[in-house]
Amino acid sequence: MKKCIFTILVFLFIVGVNAQEKSLRAYLSYATFAVPGSDAYIETYLAIEGPSVIFVKNENQTFQASVEISMLFKQQEKVMNFAKYELKSPVVYDLN
Repeated sequence: MKKCIFTILVFLFIVGVNAQEKSLRAYLSYATFAVPGSDAYIETYLAIEGPSVIFVKNENQTFQASVEISMLFKQQEKVMNFAKYELKSPVVYDLN
């Protein structure tokens, strides 16, 4: 069984919030798994506190927050995988 060592670098950016002084509170954990006769793999778990993101009014007159997620998976200096996506909150009808 091969031992894979991964270094996870996570960069979290709030889309369009350069002028705001709000601090994003996000938590990342991971688990590695080894399957006999197959390659090892990794699962990532990301949690973001709702009050730490900024909700923006959209065209439907509802509110939604979004966070850009970038994950880089490396083994020593070699990039093994890369993921980038926009994580959106559920739609909120009232912020009060």
